[in-house]
Formats: sequence, structure tokens, C-alpha cells
Amino acid sequence: MEITMFLAGLWGPAMLAVGLGMFINRDHYIKIYREFGREPFAVWLFGMAAIVIGVAQINAHNMWETLPEMLLSLFGWLLLLKGLACTIMPAWAERSGKWMTENSQMLIIASAIIAIIGVYLTWSAYFM
Repeated sequence: MEITMFLAGLWGPAMLAVGLGMFINRDHYIKIYREFGREPFAVWLFGMAAIVIGVAQINAHNMWETLPEMLLSLFGWLLLLKGLACTIMPAWAERSGKWMTENSQMLIIASAIIAIIGVYLTWSAYFM
């Protein structure tokens, strides 16, 4: 459980900040999503980083007993899958970015989910 709390302490505040940022500065994040898919090197670099971080997360933490463990393990697997998708199917990144920016409700929902998970992980790491 020590590694779980360590990772929750890292990912929780980061996810909380991103979730709040997406909600408060929606236009900025829409611009990021729009521009991201148009830059092949950025898509490749993100994909490679996501693969490495996802694999590291899975190797260090592939535990499925408690809710924080499940969230962190799932996050590692999703990060790996997103990284693989960006490196193997880069056009997908452009389409997903376009879809995210065209559906403003989806950005609001995503920001809320990310912020809630961030609050929960931060709370788990520092206040449990």
C-alpha cells in the first residue's frame, strides 16, 4: 500500500490541477487539443512518453484490491494504451482531439471526472 499512497500523492494533485484547469480555462485546453493532433512530432513524443510512463506504472503498481489501487492501476494501463494508439495510429490522435473540441460537453464532463479523481487520490495520499 506504500507505493499506492506514493503514486496517489503524485498523480492526485496533478490530476486535480488539470481537471480544474480544463474547467476554468476551457478555451486554452481546446486550443491544446486542436494543436496537438496537427503536430506529428508532439503526437509521437507524447506517445513514447505515455508508453514509458504507462509501463513503469504497471510494473511498479498493478494492484486491484482497493479503490486507490484500482484507479492507479487502471490509469497505468490507459496511459499505455493511449501511448500505443498515438505511436501506432497517429491519425487517431488528431480525430480524438477534434472530437473533444467539437463536443464542449465532453470537455466539461472530462474535467469533472479528472478533478474528482484528483481530489480522491490527493485525499487518499495525504489525509487517510
